[in-house]
Amino acid sequence: DSDNVEKKQRVILEECKRMTGLIHSLLALTASDSGKQKLNIQEINVDTMMIEVWEAFGENARKKNIHLELGIDEHYPQLLCDGERMRQTLGILVDNAICYSPVGSSVFLGARVERRKVIFSVIDHGRGIPDCEKEKVFERFYSCDPSRTDKNHYGLGLSIAKEIAKAHHGTIYLTDTPNGGCTFEIGIPIDWSFV
Repeated sequence: DSDNVEKKQRVILEECKRMTGLIHSLLALTASDSGKQKLNIQEINVDTMMIEVWEAFGENARKKNIHLELGIDEHYPQLLCDGERMRQTLGILVDNAICYSPVGSSVFLGARVERRKVIFSVIDHGRGIPDCEKEKVFERFYSCDPSRTDKNHYGLGLSIAKEIAKAHHGTIYLTDTPNGGCTFEIGIPIDWSFV
């Protein structure tokens, strides 16, 4: 029956997509480990990059009835970075926030300038992460809740985000969101001459 065939095809395509994502993640970490992670450094428009990430994850958020907020300041300096890698990093954080947030809540993506850095923030209102596990979440294959059955998260995303931040001489932090949830902040130097 054609419905059954279509369903099987959809499942196969989803599995291929997941495996492709896993392979790309492993390749990114392998390149980082070998010191061969090459960055394509260019002047990037911060607000354009954030709008692109916001648009890319808008449908995922809507499907889960999560309001994806975008906070953009009036003026940002041009940021010297690898735009593709930074979009990947913000995408990892936004995807995680959507995945682990309760239905009907909100996720915030924003940026501010502070001490010669652009600080990107992704804030959710989920159940948060205990203090004893905050550093561990950046380890490879680590999962706070091993009982989770979400097949799209292998425990690699945050370790990749950390490696990308490090390659940019930047930092990544996790703190508690007031009233519950997680706040991830990535600080990237505006100009590498300040590093």
